[in-house]
Amino acid sequence: MNSKWGARYMRGSMLVEMMVALAIVVIVFTSAYGALVVSGRAIAMARQKGQATFLLEEGAEAIRFARDADWNTISILTPDTTYCLDFATPQFVFADVPPACDTYSGGFTRTVVYKNVCRQDPVVSSTDDHVVGTASGGACPAGSYMDEETKLATVSVSWGTRQESLEFYIANIFGEAP
Repeated sequence: MNSKWGARYMRGSMLVEMMVALAIVVIVFTSAYGALVVSGRAIAMARQKGQATFLLEEGAEAIRFARDADWNTISILTPDTTYCLDFATPQFVFADVPPACDTYSGGFTRTVVYKNVCRQDPVVSSTDDHVVGTASGGACPAGSYMDEETKLATVSVSWGTRQESLEFYIANIFGEAP
């Protein structure tokens, strides 16, 4: 009689063991799938960040190119106005119509804003001539003057809900008259 009950017990325990093994396999595969989805998102975000960085650097190079070709291209632009880099012609131009900015593959939009630069007036201060900020509303703070030969450029790239910016000073290093 013990052998009869033992055989039934073995058959039932094998079913329980198979169900436990199946549950473990399902948990492992679900975890692996979740990790795969998360890593796929991280890779996509890294790719987008790389593309945005490339567009920022390209925008900065375009501004340097414009400065090298003709400083007046930059000096005539209205401060605190959003511009787009328009590459439709062999030599790009600054277009001041942001709604018409090119959207690059992947939904990226690149814009440029210039600000006038204020420097410490050496007559007022004994310190070296250095940048004290940007002109807000077209005026510099007391004790400083507007440097017509230097601009603060901000290149921004936006996509989805994200945005990256690159800010740098650009100067009339070739001494062209404005």
